[in-house]
Order: sequence, then C-alpha cells, then structure tokens
Amino acid sequence: MKIILILSIVLFPLTSIAQSGYLGSKTNIHLNITNPATPLKYKGKRTDDSHYKKTTLNLNTSFALTVNRVLSDDIQVGIGYRYAPMNLFATDIDVETQDPTNPNIFQNQNAYIMNSSRINHHSMVFNFRKFSNGISPIGKGWGFDVEYGRTSIDKIEVDYASPLINISDGLFTKKYLISTTSEQYIDSTITLLGNSKANSFVIKGYIGRTIPISKKIGIDLSMSIPILRILMYNNSTGIAFLSEEKTHLTNSTFQNNKAIAYAIRKYNGFSLNAGVKYFL
Repeated sequence: MKIILILSIVLFPLTSIAQSGYLGSKTNIHLNITNPATPLKYKGKRTDDSHYKKTTLNLNTSFALTVNRVLSDDIQVGIGYRYAPMNLFATDIDVETQDPTNPNIFQNQNAYIMNSSRINHHSMVFNFRKFSNGISPIGKGWGFDVEYGRTSIDKIEVDYASPLINISDGLFTKKYLISTTSEQYIDSTITLLGNSKANSFVIKGYIGRTIPISKKIGIDLSMSIPILRILMYNNSTGIAFLSEEKTHLTNSTFQNNKAIAYAIRKYNGFSLNAGVKYFL
C-alpha cells in the first residue's frame, strides 16, 4: 500500500504535465542544425597576410526550419526549408599572369585559393517520422527526409596566392607560409563570371530522439544517413557517389558547376544533428 501511494505521488504530476503539454500537441515547429562529417577532405583558408592553413575538421553547417504535424500516436510528418551556406572544397585555381621578364607575354599559373565566395544552397524539405511506443512527437524515432535543392550564382570571387611552403603537419591540419620572396609569387583576387547552377534531390534516413525539457520545448538529437543523392548540373543528372571529386576552379562555368555540385554532395553526407522543437 505504501509503494502504491509513493508511485501515485510521483506519477500524478508527470501525468498532469503530459496531458497539458507536448503529449497533447498536434503541431510543432522544429529548428534543426546539421553538421555533415567530411573526413580527409581538406578545406583551406588564409589565417593572416603570410600564412595559410588547411584542415579536415570542418563544420559544414546547414539550418532547417520545419512545421510538423502529428497524424497519429506514432506518426508525424512535416514540411519546411533548409539553408546551407556552403564553402567550396576547391583548393586551387588557374590564373593568367604576366611573364616577369616580358610583360607582353601571359602565361597560365596554378595558385592556391585563400578564400572564395560563399555558395548558398536552398532546399524544400519533407519529412516522415515514426516514434516508438506510440508517444509522438517525443521519444525515440526513425524516418526519412526528402529534399529538393537549388543553387544559382552569377559570379565566384576568389582570393588566391602562390607559392606555399609547408611549415608544419598535424593530425588534422597543415600550415603553410606564403612565399613572398619567390619569383613566382602572386597574391590577388579574381572574379569568375558565369551563371553557375546545380540542383539536387536527396533522400536521407533519420534516427533520433526528442527529449522534452518543458511543456513547450523539446531537444531533438539525431543522425542522418544519405540513402540517395542525385545531382543535376551541366545538363546532366548523376548519382552523387559516382560523381567526380572537384577541387579545382577555372574560368569555365562548366567546370565550376562541378565544384558546386561536389560541395552539395559533401554537405548532404552522414551528419549529426541538434535541434529545438516548440510544441504549439
């Protein structure tokens, strides 16, 4: 009898909260932050006037805002928008420079990209979630996301310099000195003109948990696994894992579309996600 009384005292307030809070919610708004992993894929940037660093510890963050609707005790669907401010994985570029001994002669030279324009990728998102134990929209769940995205940019601005001298190698980073005393030294900015476009169709698997922290707020922790990534660029369509790696920029829009598509591919890889749900 004493045990029953103790359980009643503990469970009664929890039941009251559940009935008036998230368990009674049919609609929720979800803000999600996604960080795809890109192991062994270097991205570089200038750290100051004379130094450059490449690292594999990249946070390729994107943001999604969805409105979700509970259809039954264990089913939820949603629709929303994802924004990915992408940095290209391109590391070098072809530029035209004057011959140091004859200014009337121009030659092609390969240079390292210090920084380049951010490429914005916009996607419409549909999601499906099935929750365990029939307690949607909280608890453990699995499902999938379907996304259709588009990127379009009229120009890519690139800061470049060359040559580089390697000064240190770490587990995840490499550091370089920009050799300003070399006869081949160049340091400048170029604008690559051209309407670069790439579209994507992505299906991702979802495994995660929504943890309520109050009547109105829940924390969503999950991972996403790419099931299908289809990229559309240069009037062709291809499956992402079969597409070529592209880390090189040129004055050709055709070639630069490949670099954009490659970035879309990497930004839609295996990812760890964290989000906040607001229960209406």
